[in-house]
Amino acid sequence: MKPFSLSVCLFLLLNGLPLDGFAQSDTPPPTPPKEEGAPVQPDAKPVEPAKEKRNIRFQFEGVPYMDALQRFSQMAEKPLITEVPLEGTLTFFDSEPYTYEEAMDVL
Repeated sequence: MKPFSLSVCLFLLLNGLPLDGFAQSDTPPPTPPKEEGAPVQPDAKPVEPAKEKRNIRFQFEGVPYMDALQRFSQMAEKPLITEVPLEGTLTFFDSEPYTYEEAMDVL
């Protein structure tokens, strides 16, 4: 590159462009000032978490434990991952519907 064009480029670079415009800043952008006299609206009601559905019922009579667990996983729409099969049977009747968390506690 010719010395003249190199010096012109350096001059334009150093004098024509603000160097701090390319740097990133850690400070957040300023917030616009609030208008005086504008009414402040209170926050809306806090959003309540969606109530969990009570859609799981237990009505087992002499059902093998593995079948009962498999049925529960279907009702809860959760996968059943087991390494060791359970032996025995389950007899349990309850007309009360449960949420997923409550049903896990009962099982």
